[in-house]
Amino acid sequence: MSSHSYDSVCPKCNESMDSFSENRPYDMVDHECLNCGFYTENSEHMRSLEDLNDLRLDYYERFPCEKHEDDYGNPTCEDCRDKSQLKELPTINEEK
Repeated sequence: MSSHSYDSVCPKCNESMDSFSENRPYDMVDHECLNCGFYTENSEHMRSLEDLNDLRLDYYERFPCEKHEDDYGNPTCEDCRDKSQLKELPTINEEK
């Protein structure tokens, strides 16, 4: 099943609200309460190169250099830190 609707309880007013779940192209759930107006919706965003590199620095251990592959990176290794930094954003394959 790729999508379905169901009733759930609104976290704001505790009344019944409509919920919709979709799992293609990825998991998404939207909610809408017709009693109080609360709603959620999924939205897509792309990080800037600067923001992505900042985030990658926080997780540099996922991008270890060759000499630190066995220990998932070393926080004091410049090669591990450099490997975590992108020079440009990757090309995204967008299907229509």
